[in-house]
Amino acid sequence: MVKSTDITCDIDLTCPGKQAGSYHVPHSSNEHPFGFRGPIGVMNGTPGPTLTLIGGVHGDEYQGPTVVSRLFHELDPATLAGRIIFLPALNVPAFQAGTRCSPLDNGNMNRAFKSDRQDIPTDAIAGWLEDSILPQSDAVLDFHAGGKASVFAAVTMINCGPGEAAANMALAKAFGLPLVWKMGAMNSSTSVNAAASRVGVAMMACELGGAGGSDVATNRLAYDGAMGVLAHLGMLAEPRPSKTTHLITATLPDKSHVILAPKAGLFEPRIEPGDRIGVNDVVGVLHDLADLGQAPIDITSPVAGIAVMRVWRGMVAFGERVVMVLRPED
Repeated sequence: MVKSTDITCDIDLTCPGKQAGSYHVPHSSNEHPFGFRGPIGVMNGTPGPTLTLIGGVHGDEYQGPTVVSRLFHELDPATLAGRIIFLPALNVPAFQAGTRCSPLDNGNMNRAFKSDRQDIPTDAIAGWLEDSILPQSDAVLDFHAGGKASVFAAVTMINCGPGEAAANMALAKAFGLPLVWKMGAMNSSTSVNAAASRVGVAMMACELGGAGGSDVATNRLAYDGAMGVLAHLGMLAEPRPSKTTHLITATLPDKSHVILAPKAGLFEPRIEPGDRIGVNDVVGVLHDLADLGQAPIDITSPVAGIAVMRVWRGMVAFGERVVMVLRPED
């Protein structure tokens, strides 16, 4: 049993300069009878805004942990205006196991930001972030990818509620990806985005590839995007060239834009994330290798739009999400 108020941090987030330390979760398990620790860093320069960088909300997504660690080691507090809080592996039990959810309680961190928190490690860490870290922040970046199960187009994701849309869109523009997913009713109310909305802090998340690994292209997008946000917030001594990216804003309006497997089988993709697709376009083919006499099934899209995600693994279950299609606003 552990609550968010039980979590402690062994560094002072207000001290000048650069510090690396850990937060302690006093949850006793067979592997960690006296609890476990997660990494946290802070960098304080001259007076300015506070930016919190989050990676590892899901433990099988590596672009976030990579860029947060890189920035901690490359940036210099002597040339920084403001403060950066670094959380490279927020769901550290999941990160250490290389799994989406925590092996301690099967908790999905990006569904743990809620009012009815349980006394389990995942909910405790989520509560600590929402109650202790987000209120200290002026802006938040949360890095995601598709994990082992799926692969995403490079996309920024923002909430657009009253009083937050302009600041969140400004972060997305500074990050510089051409596709912006404006979150709506189809998206989770228990994510980091939702927590930031409740606290009233500017926030954007991103999805950068996936497939359970890391690559040069998506790591570069994460780094360039974070540096663009730092420049936008006025936190860098050296100016960076402004980006002139043409933005496409899009939404996930309803369940028809989430395409499911009609049966279990081997999924053969026919589209990639980022592709434009039309109504009745074939997005994949499902093969039944348990009965080779069964003809493959075409899976078609009932809607037109931009494919933002496809399943990565070959074998899929009945009813599994195989493709998601965003509806462009333009």
